[in-house]
Amino acid sequence: MSLLHIDFEVYSAVSIKAAPLDVYAHHPSTKIILAAYAFDDGPVKVWQESDGPLAELREGIKDEQNQIVAWNVNYERTVLRGRGLHIPIERWQDPMVHARYAGLPGRLKDVANIPLVGVPAEKKTKSETLLINRFCMPNKEGRRVMPSEHPDDWAKFVEYCRRDVPQCATS
Repeated sequence: MSLLHIDFEVYSAVSIKAAPLDVYAHHPSTKIILAAYAFDDGPVKVWQESDGPLAELREGIKDEQNQIVAWNVNYERTVLRGRGLHIPIERWQDPMVHARYAGLPGRLKDVANIPLVGVPAEKKTKSETLLINRFCMPNKEGRRVMPSEHPDDWAKFVEYCRRDVPQCATS
């Protein structure tokens, strides 16, 4: 059995704050735009929408021998279900659940601030929220902002996604 650690960044015209997760995940505009993943303790890879089909990750998800690890499993699991991939709950591991069971906070960034946990601390910046707002939801004109419009910000967003995978792996 292998562990497949994943983290998604998703674009949708539907607000995740205004709609139920299932409605958000199944909306036609909803798409995975970044997927960071690592098998066991291997290197973290980041797939971008412009890379074409995410064959390696898709096969890893479909392989019933792999346990899938994600912080707040419900999000990635529901997004995958919205893409037609139904993975039984028994194949999922959620470090957030383990953290809550141990009396720790449920937010990854909050857990990262606890030195004894061993999760690499991430600098808390407003730029994370700005990047999510820029690339994961429509702009003020109601259209999607593409990576080519802000290549430096996109590179930061890719690294933001990449950093969440090792944090899940060590939790």
